[in-house]
Amino acid sequence: MKKKSVTIEVTFKIAQKIEEKSLKEGKKIYIANIAKETGITIPTLYRMINKSGNTWIKHVIALCDYFQCDLDELVEYKLIKHNQH
Repeated sequence: MKKKSVTIEVTFKIAQKIEEKSLKEGKKIYIANIAKETGITIPTLYRMINKSGNTWIKHVIALCDYFQCDLDELVEYKLIKHNQH
């Protein structure tokens, strides 16, 4: 059985989301603020925006390729809200 070769391109819409949030909040959103609030380093955020470097998404794409499945079949996202005191 011949392995299928697939190419997947992932584009993070971080720049677009920054612009939307800036307009919504009426203030400029800086990468440093995002890094501080999310725990993601500034260099990693820039790599994600510029589609460069080795980010975790390459590993996820490799797993999708291996299992011949779409991202939503491999990854589930749940928002769990915690009560803040």
